[in-house]
Amino acid sequence: MNAANDNLTVHKVSVQRTRQACAPCRRKKARCPGERPTCSLCQRLGQRCSYNARRAVNGAAS
Repeated sequence: MNAANDNLTVHKVSVQRTRQACAPCRRKKARCPGERPTCSLCQRLGQRCSYNARRAVNGAAS
């Protein structure tokens, strides 16, 4: 390793993940802010914001 690389600092940026995206954001594959009852993206675009029922996780029987 050379001396120039020793001075570099790596900054990790944590990304806040939404628990579930609303249906319109999911269709558009857009990053949903996740606010309820209406997310700010749907509100800005004048769309009807709705959240689907949560799916079973970890191999639970459906």
